[in-house]
Amino acid sequence: SREEQDYLTSRFERLVKYASVPVALLTNDCFTQFNSAACAFFLLCLGLSIVCRFRESLGERLEERSGGWS
Repeated sequence: SREEQDYLTSRFERLVKYASVPVALLTNDCFTQFNSAACAFFLLCLGLSIVCRFRESLGERLEERSGGWS
């Protein structure tokens, strides 16, 4: 019934929102929902990715300046 479907949808949305583990829902095109743990996880991953790229870029620049002798 419609009431049962609405109830299950509501329960599922609360589960996603309040889960202590990262939860993100993915459709064919994009993520549609994140809980706060998932936001923190993706923010951490994005931050680490940016730091790693910066370190790689810096290492390449230092290598270029030293003429390949590092």
